[in-house]
This record gives sequence, C-alpha cells and structure tokens, in this order.
Amino acid sequence: MEEIATSFLIASTNPKKLSEFYALVCNGNVSNGLNSNHYLIIYRENLKIHFYKPSMKHQSLCEGPSSSALCFQKESSLDPLLKLKEWYKETLALGAEVLMEPKNEFFGAEAWMQDPEGNSFLLLVPLLVLTN
Repeated sequence: MEEIATSFLIASTNPKKLSEFYALVCNGNVSNGLNSNHYLIIYRENLKIHFYKPSMKHQSLCEGPSSSALCFQKESSLDPLLKLKEWYKETLALGAEVLMEPKNEFFGAEAWMQDPEGNSFLLLVPLLVLTN
C-alpha cells in the first residue's frame, strides 16, 4: 500500500510572517516551500505544517475556521491529476463531499474535500520533476 503523508495547512494573507510566528511557538525552523507564498515547518518527513497564500480566487480560505485543514499527500507522480482522480473517487465513496473539483496546479494536483462532519481537507499529489 502506498504511504500517505499527513500534514496541516494554514491559509494566510502573510504566510512568511505566520510561519515565523509558529516556528517560535513550537521551537521549529521555517523552510521555503514551492514558491514565495509557501513556507513549511518540518518535524519529520511525514509531519509538516504548510503555510500558504491562496490564489486571489480563494482568498476566503484565509478567513475563519476554514483557514486551517488537514492535508493528505501521496507520492509525487508524472501524472498527478490521474493519480488524484482515482484517490478522489475512493474518498467520495467513503462519504466525503466536494468543495473544489480535482485540478492541476504548477506544483501538482489538488482537490479540496469535506469530511462527513463538515471539516475541510486537501488531497494532494505533487508533480514529479525529473532532473538530469
């Protein structure tokens, strides 16, 4: 069975500043993420807190209880959307609801879901980048 990493996501209008705050609170170190709007505190390979600034279309994620969520991440793939869609269907069959359909992003594929009790979570499959 493929390993799934679990991490926490916190949407923020200023992810760098918020990640620095939490690093001080929990005696951690901030690492750069995928771009200038993404930062991480890494405890172990499969235990991270992500801080990110949502796109302008999704700024509402920075407000209220939806600003934090669990993130479930599978291994990187050359075709992350295909891999995500299979996982997405399995999750729907378990009773999850769709908040945002699976879509490709520059970093991979993601789908925002809601569990049977109304809590938001993210399914993420990063894009596998081959280097020479």
